[in-house]
Amino acid sequence: MSSQFEFAHGFSPSEIQKLVDYHKDTGKIQFALAAYPKSFSGLDYLDPILELRPPIMAGTSVGLSMNDVAYRKSVTEFLTLAGIRFYSYLMSRAEGIPSSYVLSKMPEYAKDYAFLKTRGFAEIASVIEENLVEDPGIALDFLQLSARLIVWPHVDYLKAIPVFSRETLARAVEYGKQSFAEQVSMPYEIGSFLIKQLTFQPESFEACMELVSRFDHRDLRTVMRAICSGAIKKDREILNNSVDKLNEIFDLVWQDAAKVAAKANLAKFLIPVSLGAVGTIINPSLGLLGALGFAVVERISEVTEQSISERVARSISPGYAFTLYDFQKKYRVADKRPVN
Repeated sequence: MSSQFEFAHGFSPSEIQKLVDYHKDTGKIQFALAAYPKSFSGLDYLDPILELRPPIMAGTSVGLSMNDVAYRKSVTEFLTLAGIRFYSYLMSRAEGIPSSYVLSKMPEYAKDYAFLKTRGFAEIASVIEENLVEDPGIALDFLQLSARLIVWPHVDYLKAIPVFSRETLARAVEYGKQSFAEQVSMPYEIGSFLIKQLTFQPESFEACMELVSRFDHRDLRTVMRAICSGAIKKDREILNNSVDKLNEIFDLVWQDAAKVAAKANLAKFLIPVSLGAVGTIINPSLGLLGALGFAVVERISEVTEQSISERVARSISPGYAFTLYDFQKKYRVADKRPVN
């Protein structure tokens, strides 16, 4: 059971107390339950979390009303079909998992299915519908992938940054890009890449704490989107790359921010010279004044948010590059921080 928990959440039960202590000390972590507390009976290692009385993230109904006829009909369809083979299939796989927890998942799966069917993902819902009886294993795969890749990012109360493992997306690709891959807003491994770039302990709980405490959540979300955009532009087949290849692409994207700075420095030299040359042709006295005038304006604007030369650099750089440049400049992040 412990290994299943670690696979699903990315950390082991032995680290729960650390997370709880960090929550109490800083308030930077928000725990939430995927089902009602009674559903976790027998899972004693969750007690430190349950003592915090976390909210229940029954969030798949966000934006859907029980008065919505299509929604209620979809829930009924799912539960009816699931009663034929799907529920017994889940019970057969639930080694060491309380039956109460398995039972509590049925309404959640029904809500996920209803969300897909009534919110523009009918193609995926139909695959689930067909396989609830024919092949419950495939139905479960589609339900789990849909919840991670589509439903939760749409309805998450906390608006957390969605980062998906390579294994999750590899499974999604197996079922066809039309079904899942196009729904993914960010490629896998960005989270681990940023931790390696922005902390000195690339794979530790302490590294996560440093990331959370040092960087604004909104900035991290923005920079992750920029890395995603740049990676896709550099390699359209990004989902099929190995992790090593993908990290090479991320490195190239990250380094593109340095090119914005280089272009800005070049602009500082070229534009005054250009103004000076043009001014000299019109009036010899204006050449020097033009150059000096630009230099003065440049120095003044450097004190503000954005210098003239930076604006020039932005106009000739891809959007993701100057987003990363802004991030690195704001937090004084070096082009490549040393890691252990």
